[in-house]
Amino acid sequence: MNNIQMGCQSKGGTIWANLNSPVIVMGMHRSGTSLVCNVLERMGLFMGYEKDDNNEATFFLTINKELLKKMNSSWDCPPSREEISSKQTICVEHAAQSLRKKSEKAFWGPMHRSISGEKRKTEKIRWGWKDPRNTFTLPIWREIFPQCKVIHVCRNPFDVAESLRKRELSFLTWRANLKQKWLTISGSPRARSERSIDLQNQANGISLWKMYVQQCLEMGRRFKDDVMRIKYEDLLTSPIASISKMAEFLRLESVGEMELKAITSSFRKQRAYAFLSTKPYPPELQMLSRDPLVKELGYQKILLDSSDSADSSK
Repeated sequence: MNNIQMGCQSKGGTIWANLNSPVIVMGMHRSGTSLVCNVLERMGLFMGYEKDDNNEATFFLTINKELLKKMNSSWDCPPSREEISSKQTICVEHAAQSLRKKSEKAFWGPMHRSISGEKRKTEKIRWGWKDPRNTFTLPIWREIFPQCKVIHVCRNPFDVAESLRKRELSFLTWRANLKQKWLTISGSPRARSERSIDLQNQANGISLWKMYVQQCLEMGRRFKDDVMRIKYEDLLTSPIASISKMAEFLRLESVGEMELKAITSSFRKQRAYAFLSTKPYPPELQMLSRDPLVKELGYQKILLDSSDSADSSK
């Protein structure tokens, strides 16, 4: 029995085997993966029933956490390529077993009973899930779903690091801690993911951004035409073009003008390059503007221009 059959044959039937290949969303934390997930749902994809506060389907989130643990890693201390490769077989077996043994109801909710084991009802369903951890577990999921489509969401390093820093600081408030205790005690799937105190430092956030981006770019080179990269900033400032590209990549029906307006009505363009509205600019601006990763993602010009502007204002 191959990996696909192992992973898709669930204890309740062949629900995974009968489905279309999933859409897997990856990218650094705080890069806009939640926004992309929301857009995909508005475009007709099912992205999970039980979700946490970060819009991550708890079914696959749990498996991803288990996979990282098997690689002696975590979301804020990700595995190296060597670690991923050395644990590939064990992790594929674990993911396949999880698909067979874990209750799919956490992912499918009320849809579970109506589609379980009935191919005619599942073959038209487009589905997927988002989780930044997919960045490092994608090689495992690719073994189980070899025809999956992948969307890599990227965002400039300064806004990512600052968003992480603010989130970590927000966890220190008594209201946040009280809410978290209640969610944890009640067993809510919205209970928050693990904290990372180190990310209260923006430099550490930028370092983590580099690790995720390097892995995402490697996955893009490895799986080529099955990976699409979308910039968070482009989605906010040029939403129609960005959404149309996603629809074409995923072979979805064209999104009508009225639906596009509904999808983008809550977009906040000012969040694109938010660091530009905060002065003084980050001290690492000039150095990072020449980083190869920044150049490959297409952020070099705006960072260089901002760096030059900062220098001229001194």
